[in-house]
Amino acid sequence: MDIGMANERVNGNQSKPMVSVIVSTYQHAPYIKECLDSILSQKAAFPFEIVLGEDESTDGTREICIEYANKYPDTIRLFLRSRKDVVYINGYATGRFNFMENLKAARGEYIAICPGDDYWTDSNKLEIQLAAMKSHPECDMSFHPAIERYTKGNKRDKIIKRRSKGSKIFTAGEVILGGGFCPTAAIVMKREVLEPLPEWFHTKAPIGDIYIEILGALSGGLLYIDRVMAVRRANVPGSWGSNRKGESSHEYLRRVELHEECYQMIDRSTGGRYSKEISKKLASYNLISAKKFLKDRKYGEFRRVIEKSWKLSPYYSFKQAAFYFFRKLELPSMGL
Repeated sequence: MDIGMANERVNGNQSKPMVSVIVSTYQHAPYIKECLDSILSQKAAFPFEIVLGEDESTDGTREICIEYANKYPDTIRLFLRSRKDVVYINGYATGRFNFMENLKAARGEYIAICPGDDYWTDSNKLEIQLAAMKSHPECDMSFHPAIERYTKGNKRDKIIKRRSKGSKIFTAGEVILGGGFCPTAAIVMKREVLEPLPEWFHTKAPIGDIYIEILGALSGGLLYIDRVMAVRRANVPGSWGSNRKGESSHEYLRRVELHEECYQMIDRSTGGRYSKEISKKLASYNLISAKKFLKDRKYGEFRRVIEKSWKLSPYYSFKQAAFYFFRKLELPSMGL
């Protein structure tokens, strides 16, 4: 039996929900209560469930999840995962197994996502997004802007991913170029978007959210709703971004190479319809990689990667062009 399913604390209400809210959590003890409370406060005219996957935290998150599952057995389905099942990508532990198993367990016609360190701020969020999607049946996914809130330091809150004044449908090409197009806690999608997810998503995708957004936009575009309805916490200890702050230039290049493999799979599956946008996106990743090598004074790697960026999409940006045309200037070898 699947480990995730084997450890489910079965709820009492087996009626089929309209929406399954996927909450994947690990080491989120200071945040998970606010996350769950914000979902439980939804004023929805339809049934919804919370599929809560706890990834064997050691900071008290698991105990909080068990407490909530016992308190709200008709809404929360808790799955207790094991760290031995964690999927590593590019040498880093990910929450991919937890997310995938949560997705398998979801029973709703629609899937919403709220990471355990984020939360929703509008009790009508699910109602608003489902109503908008039913008005635009061609769209498989919707999203909205969010507040970015730092857990450390003096940075002020700011609104992120405000893509338009008023509602708008973004094409898959625009989503590919955007990369990280919407806050994860803002996503609501039809379950068919993720059925099934391609194998490369399980084992290669460095950032799962980016590819979920692209897959959600391929059919009829991504529906944007111009209303702030969630908070994205930034700088959370142990989060994806925090764990990669010390990432070396070579580690980042390996991440770019994984992105290239994933985008190539998308390019093939779509018959080359988005080849131009994919080339531009990969050019931008390689430009970032080139800057990292230049900063580290690894000039041979810098030249190789900036030439690759140029080959993918010349004149992608002024900085790319400047780096490319001045790449052969005499630079101190620094022993590299």
